[in-house]
Amino acid sequence: IVECDVTFTRDGELVCRHAECDLHTTTNIVNTPLNAQCSVPYSGPGSAPMCCASDLTLDQFRSLTGKMDASNPAASDAAGYLGGTADWRTDLYTGRGTLMTLSESIALNRELGVKHTPELKSGDAQRITTVFGGQAQYAQRLIDALR
Repeated sequence: IVECDVTFTRDGELVCRHAECDLHTTTNIVNTPLNAQCSVPYSGPGSAPMCCASDLTLDQFRSLTGKMDASNPAASDAAGYLGGTADWRTDLYTGRGTLMTLSESIALNRELGVKHTPELKSGDAQRITTVFGGQAQYAQRLIDALR
């Protein structure tokens, strides 16, 4: 069974992410112009960026590349910040990860004949209200996608 942790973009698209605000450690965003769109942009050594799927439109989200979840807050630049992968993990696939929408995940899983289960992730209540009108509408969007 393949799981898609579901969160959302600023324009209300459902996407597969572990959390609403994990892009700064799981994608190349801090090393792109989209860093400026982050809730808290990367600003150099010791900074604590926070980049959320809900900071971006779907088109912006799709422009990112996925990577192993890791960071090096002491790095001297954005490229170094994206490092920090623990020794017991691998960077073999870093720089090649494709970010997916929930709809794309459902279609791929069906094509491959595998079962899937979505998990609607919690998110910032204000952002959910701004984008969907409330938590119930956010949950309904997931239900509708599965029909």
